[in-house]
Amino acid sequence: MMASVDLELTRATKSDRDVAGRLLELNSYEFSRIDGRSIGHDGLYGYRYLDAYWSEPDRVPYLFRADGELAGLALVRRVNKAMEVSEFLVLPKSRRTGSALRRPVSCTVTPRNWWPPYRCRSTTAM
Repeated sequence: MMASVDLELTRATKSDRDVAGRLLELNSYEFSRIDGRSIGHDGLYGYRYLDAYWSEPDRVPYLFRADGELAGLALVRRVNKAMEVSEFLVLPKSRRTGSALRRPVSCTVTPRNWWPPYRCRSTTAM
């Protein structure tokens, strides 16, 4: 039986932008093993759409916290009439708790018409 985890999903504010950027670096590192992406000369993978999540109305950044600790992020954008989960990261400590599966189902902070984009399948976060 899995231990109960107090999971909080909040919309990231402008002051969370750097935290989201660092989490995206971790996400890119993990996916580099799958898709072979290269790190930049500055030692960063970078995410060219990061600032757009605070300036474009069809993009929304979220942070996850598990038992009060930072646990991951989700970047969501509207594509036509659906909401696409563009990026999704659960930090290793919070994986395999079932949290990533429970919360998106119960969350009602955005429209219910969500779909994940087709991408290399990562099952390590679940």
